[in-house]
Amino acid sequence: MIYLYAFVQGLRELDPSLQARPFGSLLAVTGDDEPDPLRFGLVVESLREGADAVLPVRFGERFAGEEELAAAIAPRLETFERRLAHVAGCVEVGVRIIPTGDAEGAAGGAGYMAARLREQRTVEEIHEALAAEARDSVRTSRDAGYLLERDELDRFSLAVARLLESHPALDLVCTGPWAPYSFAAAT
Repeated sequence: MIYLYAFVQGLRELDPSLQARPFGSLLAVTGDDEPDPLRFGLVVESLREGADAVLPVRFGERFAGEEELAAAIAPRLETFERRLAHVAGCVEVGVRIIPTGDAEGAAGGAGYMAARLREQRTVEEIHEALAAEARDSVRTSRDAGYLLERDELDRFSLAVARLLESHPALDLVCTGPWAPYSFAAAT
């Protein structure tokens, strides 16, 4: 059995238990041992450190052999190459926006709804401001992933700090940098 972890370019180092299989302009990083979710995540994060570009795949992608792997990749190779080019030189930073209670203290239903609307508008403004600092972004409600060039992490952190100062009724929780999982859609 072959287990697929990610597609990479510019691979500088690879754990000896893994293989890098060439497909077009990219390498498919695979292993022969079934990973648990922790091992999978650790491998992908090590690839983030050891390659110029990494495009993670969904956990659990496995193939009976070389032919099945090639048959799965070949029809989508251009898509994978395009997505890998999009995330080249980048990492993902996750941001969660947490209101600190403005809506809970509002009097009555109308007050509560007005506070929730203000909160929602503020969350939208913050995400728009952070998206302007990133190459790309994806969002679900109060959570978002931002695709940042590796050398832009400090600048992004300063933007988050400025937003925190100007919005004391919200907390922003940042995680990462991570491999760009949120930008690998449909791999």
